[in-house]
Amino acid sequence: MFKAYAFVIRSAYLSAIVLAPLFMAENVVQIIRQGSLSFSGLLWFLLFAGLLVVPSLRAWMRVTAREEFIPAERLRSRPVIAVVVACICVLAMLALAVYIYAKWIFVAPIPEGAWILPFMATTLLYSIALPAGEALLVGRAEPEYAAVR
Repeated sequence: MFKAYAFVIRSAYLSAIVLAPLFMAENVVQIIRQGSLSFSGLLWFLLFAGLLVVPSLRAWMRVTAREEFIPAERLRSRPVIAVVVACICVLAMLALAVYIYAKWIFVAPIPEGAWILPFMATTLLYSIALPAGEALLVGRAEPEYAAVR
């Protein structure tokens, strides 16, 4: 039972660390295509880009170092947090799907009106899920010498 639970949590989180940077890269392309971004808009973009890309990079570094993606002991000790983070990741994935659908329908750089809500929801949900997942599920990385004790 634990293996299935861990698989679902890790899969949802993996989807977040893959899709969030791609979402931000697509936003960079749209900003360049539009050619107009105010200074305050740039600051907001950089804030959300940092909230999405930095935790993703940290997770990818663990994966490339062949470390455990989300430690099993953290999944066992914090099941409620793990489920909440996974649910937020799934909701963000659904919001991203609606956003892509809206872009496909309107063929606009950024959807306008009510269709802007999936864009905002995707950004907000990923900016909650990724830092929360890294801070609460994975925790601080311990130096190698601490494991030798």
